[in-house]
Amino acid sequence: SLTEIHEDILVEGRLDLSGCTSLRKLNKNITVKGDLNLNGCTTLLQVQENITVKGDLNLSGCASLLEIDNNLTVNGSLNLSNCSRLTKTPRNLTVKGNTLNLSGCTNLTEISESNIRTDSILLENCSNLSIIREGLRFNYHLELEGCSSLRELPEWMFSLIRDTSSRGLMMTIRARNTGIPVRLIAEYNRRQNLPNYIG
Repeated sequence: SLTEIHEDILVEGRLDLSGCTSLRKLNKNITVKGDLNLNGCTTLLQVQENITVKGDLNLSGCASLLEIDNNLTVNGSLNLSNCSRLTKTPRNLTVKGNTLNLSGCTNLTEISESNIRTDSILLENCSNLSIIREGLRFNYHLELEGCSSLRELPEWMFSLIRDTSSRGLMMTIRARNTGIPVRLIAEYNRRQNLPNYIG
């Protein structure tokens, strides 16, 4: 049974290893020119550095995943939902597709400095998330509901909202059931002279 994908591999099309419960490691320097589906690889522990996926990368339900090394590049969407042992995202993470989904990553404490340009970022029920570093850019929607350890939004986020608003785009940030006090959200909106996008 397959336990690891060896390093320095080029896959010309799509690679579907969903449900491969023996897979434990994705080695470094792997390029997949289509989608890479690792959904439900419940024993996957590590994704090593310099992984490039030209399509979507689905790692949802990889409940044993502890570590994703630096320089992960995804030209499509990235789904890491319910990777419940993951504590932080890799540095220099690049996501260019429609969605970054980290919902249900209950041990995630930090989103590291990254290069994320996407429409929607889903962080629902990331109950230990307390730090969001720079480099997160989204056009329409940021989901923070249930991020109970998040006490404030980073200042850089408000210049992003202003820029988006000036381009005539509607942006929403859902921050219910977070550690951010409602009065603080209202203060952010007032101080930054923003429309009431955050709620």
